[in-house]
Amino acid sequence: SFDREVAKEYGDVIGSETATLGQHVLEGPAVCLHRTTIAGRNFEYFSEDPFLSGVMGVEVTKAIQSHDIIAMVKHYVLNDQETERFRNSVEVDENVMRELYLLPFEMVIKDGECAAVMSAYNRIRGVYATEYYYTLTKILRDEWGFEGYVQSDFWSTRSAAPSLNAGLDHEMPDAKWLNEENVKAALSDTSLEEKTIDRALIRRYTQMFRFNQFDRPYDPGEIDAKAHGEISRKLGAQMAVLLKNDEGLLPIEPSGKIVIIGQKTFAGKACQGGGGSSKVDPLYTVDPLPGMQDILKEMGADATAELFVVADDLSNLDDAKKAAEDADIVVLMAGLVATEGADMPDANMFNDQNTMLDELLGISPKTILVMKDSAPVLMPWVDKAPTILEVWNQGTEDGHVVADLIFGRINPSGKVPTTYPVSEDDVFYAGNPERYPGTDEGAGYPVIRYSEGIQVGYRWFQAQDIKPLFAFGHGLSYTSFELSDFTVNTDKVGDSPVTATVKVT
Repeated sequence: SFDREVAKEYGDVIGSETATLGQHVLEGPAVCLHRTTIAGRNFEYFSEDPFLSGVMGVEVTKAIQSHDIIAMVKHYVLNDQETERFRNSVEVDENVMRELYLLPFEMVIKDGECAAVMSAYNRIRGVYATEYYYTLTKILRDEWGFEGYVQSDFWSTRSAAPSLNAGLDHEMPDAKWLNEENVKAALSDTSLEEKTIDRALIRRYTQMFRFNQFDRPYDPGEIDAKAHGEISRKLGAQMAVLLKNDEGLLPIEPSGKIVIIGQKTFAGKACQGGGGSSKVDPLYTVDPLPGMQDILKEMGADATAELFVVADDLSNLDDAKKAAEDADIVVLMAGLVATEGADMPDANMFNDQNTMLDELLGISPKTILVMKDSAPVLMPWVDKAPTILEVWNQGTEDGHVVADLIFGRINPSGKVPTTYPVSEDDVFYAGNPERYPGTDEGAGYPVIRYSEGIQVGYRWFQAQDIKPLFAFGHGLSYTSFELSDFTVNTDKVGDSPVTATVKVT
């Protein structure tokens, strides 16, 4: 979504739930960029664009902290890939780091007044992010005026004195390095000063006092699953993106037999977001079939809905084709669920879903394709699909949201936050291993060079004159628009403002 209100409402829900469960800190928002389409944590991050990521991160931060919960912006900084994340070193030009990768953090800290920062796993210019004085102190505190505390990502601390001296304040999830023995030894050999320890504690406790956490009793309650589920349903519909509707099939009037077809993860169950530390254990889920049946009942439609689950190995694909032939309306569901800790080998969906779609598209003239992706995917079958609705990893209210959208109870209004390439050859790192996944330059660890400069995402496609499959900001709706009477006021030149007007019908 490009909607500040969506970000605000989302942050309000997760901040409220964190407070209800009696917690002090929510480790988010995550504002690293979608530098590549295959990064394993893209589902946690907002966008390929630093300004959009920053705007959304600010709203989420403010909303979380309105519940007296510490928000922790992460992963600071340049943790834009999961491949060898504990070892890799990122080499990046100063202007590129500041214009792209630092900007959303700067916005969240200055405009969102974020209380905490989580440092990254990776090295920056050969130095671990948890030990890099330049980013942890020079930029973060001296330039930006940050007064909160810096926590390590889990097991990203690699030292005691060097980390504390550089600006790290708190180690998670244990005391592998910042334990009594190591700290006393560092004090004894004078590699660490007592005031440095005081500084780290003061930074953290100051934020806890700021949010009244010492005076609040630990009294966990129960999350209002129904109320928050309704918000999830509303937000899920608002962030869906209508990628294609060439024949105007959507919204479709429910009639006859509707068959949902796809693999279990996407068609059989509510599609949950990516794996790793951000994986959610939902309080309830609405699966695609019962969700659609609920909506048909609410609409008073006499249509029926059925489900055909395609095996992950496609062993029953012929039966799936038969189910499509016998249906009046076919709703294909496919997608991608990414995970922390591993980038994807490429931007293709798992379990040979490209073959599945290639075989099933075109069987019925009334075929709607619903994509449920953690990140943009390649679509070699795209010309066979006149209608594509991207709903991402919907979570709790999946079944209701998708049915609301395809039957026109809600108008999709989301926009693509990250460019969809036509092929793997179109991205800036294709054939450039030094850009990704990195090369061994003799230091014993992979070095990733951001030699593409600022040409990331849509900047790359524009600069190289490459036509994307779906451009950054693309998103259709069920409304038709006509633009007319476009004029530009050119009476004044130079530094004076230029006024443009257009009539939108």
